[in-house]
Amino acid sequence: MAIISLITEHIASTDSIELSVYKYGRANDFEDKSQASASQQRLNPAVMLSHATGFHGRCFNPVVESLNTDYECISFDFRGYGDSNLVNDWPVAWQGYCDDALAITKSLQNKNQIIAVGHSMGATALVMAALIEPELYKALILYEPIIFPESMRNAQTASQKPSPLAEGARRRRTTFASRDEAFANYSSKPPMNVFDEKSLRA
Repeated sequence: MAIISLITEHIASTDSIELSVYKYGRANDFEDKSQASASQQRLNPAVMLSHATGFHGRCFNPVVESLNTDYECISFDFRGYGDSNLVNDWPVAWQGYCDDALAITKSLQNKNQIIAVGHSMGATALVMAALIEPELYKALILYEPIIFPESMRNAQTASQKPSPLAEGARRRRTTFASRDEAFANYSSKPPMNVFDEKSLRA
């Protein structure tokens, strides 16, 4: 099943941020205009997709293709990702990503019928948002949320050495001559070499 339609909107978040939101049309909206079908679709919850660090909302396109026969799907770009802006003086903080998730959720019409799906950073932002306003969500589906046990939250490493993950990220190439060049670079290396091509092309 291919994505039938894609509408891009812009939603205001905190800190003068404008978020890019992607709303995907349901296939049944176009294929079945019967009253029963329309009624059933209104009963179905919307699925809101929240991306991980280093990704953006349209990376979920292959997932949407599996869902948008019956469900309204929404994805978005967190601040500083994809087509969402980032103000120069914003200090990177979890609260900002939480604010983004809340802003998107509150912008949706069926606020009490939202299943929010998040990966890593996106999952953590959803947990924070749901702790503040749990009534906005019907359910959360979380993959690899960044949540530490209470005993580890204030722990510091003995050596205080820089994180090897952070150091590796700083060494990554940041510019490419074309999208095709970027695709060739990322698709040749794990873990992205096993990604759905549509996710990488997005």
